[in-house]
Amino acid sequence: EAREYALYEFLCRLLPVLDNLERGLDSARADENIPSSYVEGLEMIRKQLIQILEQEGVSAIEAQGMPFDPHCHHAVIQVEAEDSEPGTVIEELQKGYKHRKRILRPAMVKVCRE
Repeated sequence: EAREYALYEFLCRLLPVLDNLERGLDSARADENIPSSYVEGLEMIRKQLIQILEQEGVSAIEAQGMPFDPHCHHAVIQVEAEDSEPGTVIEELQKGYKHRKRILRPAMVKVCRE
């Protein structure tokens, strides 16, 4: 139990690193002056980090198009949307993750107003 708690705390601190890596990768993809080899290197690092997290039982929380669930989604914006069902997640603003069955961080989402 102590190992699981220590791992949980470590994983929570690691998620912002993954977020920043993904933001950097998105920025590198958008910048034509960045060599493709740099982008490929960042993609390899991202894949390896995600693989390690998955081996430890971490998985992303599904959000986009899913019914809003306050246990795993954190609604920060509600909007009117004619093409979406009320109470449905319209957009994922920040990925959420769980470690096995325990939420590490809820997904930050935009929800269709009811």
